[in-house]
Amino acid sequence: MPQISVIIPVHNTRPYLEKCLSSVLGQTFADWELICVDTASEDGSLDVLRRFAAKDNRIRVFSVPNEGPGIARNKGLDEACGKYVLFLDSDDFLDSRACETLRQAAEKQALDLVSCDFYIYQDKTGHFSPRSRALELAFKKDLDADEGDGRDEFVKFAFSLPFVWGKLIRREIIEKAGLRFPPGAAEDVPFCVSCLSLCRRVKMLDGQYLFYYRVGRGGNISGRGEKMLLDGIINFSVLENNLRKYGVFEEVKETFWFNKMVLLIGDERLFAGRMGNVSRDTVQKAYDLVRGDVNSLDLALFKNRNFFFRWKVRRFKKALQNNDLSFPRRLRKLRNLLMPVLDPWFKLTNKK
Repeated sequence: MPQISVIIPVHNTRPYLEKCLSSVLGQTFADWELICVDTASEDGSLDVLRRFAAKDNRIRVFSVPNEGPGIARNKGLDEACGKYVLFLDSDDFLDSRACETLRQAAEKQALDLVSCDFYIYQDKTGHFSPRSRALELAFKKDLDADEGDGRDEFVKFAFSLPFVWGKLIRREIIEKAGLRFPPGAAEDVPFCVSCLSLCRRVKMLDGQYLFYYRVGRGGNISGRGEKMLLDGIINFSVLENNLRKYGVFEEVKETFWFNKMVLLIGDERLFAGRMGNVSRDTVQKAYDLVRGDVNSLDLALFKNRNFFFRWKVRRFKKALQNNDLSFPRRLRKLRNLLMPVLDPWFKLTNKK
């Protein structure tokens, strides 16, 4: 049995695929299997996968219909044999020490999940830089349930870094819960948050830059705002069902709802949320999906959040009641008006 199962979903990423696969082959730790799942690529990506597999018997290639990266990752999980699972997107790549460093930390400290820092890699220029510290929000980097850390701390960690790549996960955690990815976009969030809610020991290797996350290329799903919004709302419902099934929802309720509101109307810095730049038809669909839950939401849940956020939630509830489809765009305009004044203040007051 290999120590690490690396799982890569692939769809029309031939220009980036060789660099991605070579980064796995070049690992200083060799006890891994590589499971590549092609989703009906039309650019020759499958040929590249088969060529690499012919040269190394640790590589296995599968093909599934194009139903999104989550479904491809599920196939990878079904085929995985490793003690740990490491997800990698086919346009990204690893530092040569990634598997060794992450596994060493997991084994030495008996971790269920270990995460690392990453570089932002600019596709057009080839330049890379450390990820923004703003992505951290507020989470602890070392979590231990036996030392008093509650489920809410684990869930905050997951929401702060909600992507599945860059994390080495003990496969037993996933399989015991029967955890799999939902279809559609924003599939990382329910998987990551559900997984973290089940862990007992988690660590972030702060300052260990072991992943390269590619940005600025065309065709990636993160740019499709309407699909991300609607699939995100649906997948928050999937996540809520999971958290209730695991018996932790009440403990993490405020964090869950705060992050659902971030999707809809933005965070505490007056960011306007994904609804601020989609069509009125999409806003209507989003309203119809969330109206019941939001209308019954007790605003006292956010008593410790700042004034701006609480004001937005109140206004959003009113917009839902009146079916005011222009509210998200008005909120975005307000954000654009106020942020030149407020952003320097936020940076000053949140300086580390």
